[in-house]
Amino acid sequence: FRSLMLAFLSGLGLTQTFGRNWDALYDVLTDPEQVSGRFALVLRDYDSLRRHRHLCAELEGVLLDAQQAAREQGRRLWLLAEEPDSDTRH
Repeated sequence: FRSLMLAFLSGLGLTQTFGRNWDALYDVLTDPEQVSGRFALVLRDYDSLRRHRHLCAELEGVLLDAQQAAREQGRRLWLLAEEPDSDTRH
């Protein structure tokens, strides 16, 4: 959990005042002062995160709630997950 919050801190260019919890992440993603009206969040190595079911479920809940709140504000929040390379050529 800690490393995930640090990844958001760094990846989103947040300050050290970021609360590093689910509520703080939701607040950042739904705050028009923090992110633009059209914003895409790309989750890298998401396949690895899926192994941690509880953590992944909480993250997905926060992200989907933030996406809904952004939509209600007339903003767009795209949630993208990077898929592993599935090239099967030898």
